[in-house]
Amino acid sequence: MSMFIRKSIIETYSSLVLVGQIHKYSHNIFKTNALQVKAECTIIDDDPMFVDQRNNTCDSLKINGTLAGDTGVYPQVDVKYSWELCNYNVADSPGVNYAVKLLDGKKKSKIQLWNNKEKPVIVGKYGKSMTLGAVGSDVETCISHTRQEKLDTSIPYWYMSAQLEGHPTYDGENKIEGAYCYAYAFTPIRPSYGDCSMRVSSIYLPYIVIAEQ
Repeated sequence: MSMFIRKSIIETYSSLVLVGQIHKYSHNIFKTNALQVKAECTIIDDDPMFVDQRNNTCDSLKINGTLAGDTGVYPQVDVKYSWELCNYNVADSPGVNYAVKLLDGKKKSKIQLWNNKEKPVIVGKYGKSMTLGAVGSDVETCISHTRQEKLDTSIPYWYMSAQLEGHPTYDGENKIEGAYCYAYAFTPIRPSYGDCSMRVSSIYLPYIVIAEQ
């Protein structure tokens, strides 16, 4: 039976990136691109300054950059970070469970949060002790994680990511040889600081020219 594997990666600057691998046997016994990963940030601040932005994505956050720059006080905005790693494969024949067994080592599935001043912080790691079940099975199909924190707007660049790697299986245990699952989401968070305000002053410096006699 002939078999081939094709890896397809889609990476965009959005809060949701679907990255699928297609693994296909010649008789279409197995095929999937039903992996989904999310890395999202939502504004949840109750401060009147941000009430009209509540429930928006953090990338749409707007602050008064001129005021913050003049006073040296940058808002600390309440936000909610959410990550999700999911396997939405559905068994298409009796006794088949297209679960995804996660991996260990450098290929371990993980979720991260960082900014342009710090290295990535691994919020969660998930290894081969975990399996994402197929839709309809008794095993959980998703790993979900949320945390609420204050977003420091004095740091202009924040990033989130989610990564899922593993082997698809027929029965939840025995992997399909040659097949591999990978999904990745990357979400940049860049608050808007308003229009750039500049002031230019003219300075006159008097000078004297002394002519030589």
